[in-house]
Amino acid sequence: FTLKVRARSQGQEIIVFVEGWGLVAGRRRLLERNECFMHPAGTESADYRTAAVFRNPQVRWLRVKVYTYLKVGDIRFESVDLVPKE
Repeated sequence: FTLKVRARSQGQEIIVFVEGWGLVAGRRRLLERNECFMHPAGTESADYRTAAVFRNPQVRWLRVKVYTYLKVGDIRFESVDLVPKE
C-alpha cells in the first residue's frame, strides 16, 4: 500500500501507524504494524508519501492511526489516504 498524508504542522513530528489485523483463535488481533514517520519542515501544508507493507498473508483488515510527537502546538491533517501500491 501507499500511505499519502497532507498535513500542516508547527514542527511536531508526525507518525502514522498502519496496522494489519487478522483472526487468531477466533479473535481479532494485531498481526503487523508499519510506523510511518513524517518530518515537517515548515508551517505550510505539505504532502508526504510512504510505503506500508504487510508480509503476513493472514492480514484481513487495516487500521490507520495518526499521532504527533515532541512539541506542543497545532497540527492539521487535511487528508490521510491508504491506496494500493501504484
